Amino acid sequence: GVTEKPEFKQLTVQDDDVIIIASDGVTEYLDAAEIVRIVNEIDDPADAARTLVKSSAALWAEKNDYCDDITAIVIFIKHDNVGSPGIVARPIEINHEGKQVSSKSKASLSLFRRFLQRKKKKQSKKN
Repeated sequence: GVTEKPEFKQLTVQDDDVIIIASDGVTEYLDAAEIVRIVNEIDDPADAARTLVKSSAALWAEKNDYCDDITAIVIFIKHDNVGSPGIVARPIEINHEGKQVSSKSKASLSLFRRFLQRKKKKQSKKN
């Protein structure tokens, strides 16, 4: 379910670990094994995230007449030659069609979300 209380976990990462953060829009039709298989076949974290989103969007389109939010973040953990940890990730935002979202689109979406939140608050005050 949804809660306003954040969930925190502390993990120790090692060289070549992969961190995958995915919304329920991804995990609705892709199980953990399939997600890991997809990510392991791709060398770039941004491409891996994009592929997860595209695969999920295709399954949503095949099985429903609507699409849930689909978000995927993939982080490859790498260490440099002197042993200090590093993260290889390119932050990008992908929409349900698997296309990169521009900063202009993100700003519009943010304004729209705020509009919907205000509208919902007004409606709840009336009730």
